[in-house]
Amino acid sequence: MYQILPYIEEQALYDLTNDGQKTLITVQQKKAAVTLQATPVAAFNCPSRRPAKTLPFVAGATWNPINSGPITMVARGDYAANTGDTDTNTSTWQTKGQGTPDDPNDDEYLDKGDAKIGDWVFPDYSTGDPNHGSPWPDLKMQSGINILGVDIKLKYITDGTSKTYMVGEKSLNPDLYDTLEPIYNGGDNASYFSGFDWDVDRWADQPPLRDTPGLDSFTRFGSVHPGGWHAVFCDGSVRSVSYDVDKFVHKHLANRGDGQTIPDGSY
Repeated sequence: MYQILPYIEEQALYDLTNDGQKTLITVQQKKAAVTLQATPVAAFNCPSRRPAKTLPFVAGATWNPINSGPITMVARGDYAANTGDTDTNTSTWQTKGQGTPDDPNDDEYLDKGDAKIGDWVFPDYSTGDPNHGSPWPDLKMQSGINILGVDIKLKYITDGTSKTYMVGEKSLNPDLYDTLEPIYNGGDNASYFSGFDWDVDRWADQPPLRDTPGLDSFTRFGSVHPGGWHAVFCDGSVRSVSYDVDKFVHKHLANRGDGQTIPDGSY
């Protein structure tokens, strides 16, 4: 969301943290990052759900974005990037296909022991040693578009740009639109400028979900709309996708290169 600011008439906001010292992280940059994260951008909120505004952030005592000063207020968005169809509930990383780990003929999985999706969202690279801490996930371990440690290029979207999600509306708990409960609201508690995080990424291993009071499922796509949610595909088209989309079609659309055929009108 930060990278597209110059293309939506937000160049000044994009330049806010630039003090001319690209090879250093300065105090001035960190202060500017605090302001950046607290600045609402109307385009990043669905008008049917909530207006763009600054909301409290209460997890600063235990977590703070890298290269930022301490934050107490953030602007939270309603859209998330496609991170793929990787299973968010198991300790395996899916590399292709559309089934489950119980169906070895349908999928290829890499067993990473106790590693889970959370290890990608909260990595430990503090040692600077690739043999310790969290490893960078390999490209083949992540099937989506916005993934950790990889600069996705068009050549990697082998299923075709018109058949692959890029960005979509994210499912939220309406009880927490304008408040913050950090334990249950992990997918909507930080700024949309905080980098790879639950707040700006969604997976398609589970069906999309309409916003439901009291229900938190912050790895899913979804929206407040009764009929479905909207997705931007990698060709730039915007389409409405039903909540009842076939689970395998949903996974196929999130996987940039599983080679599966998706019938027109199937979503």
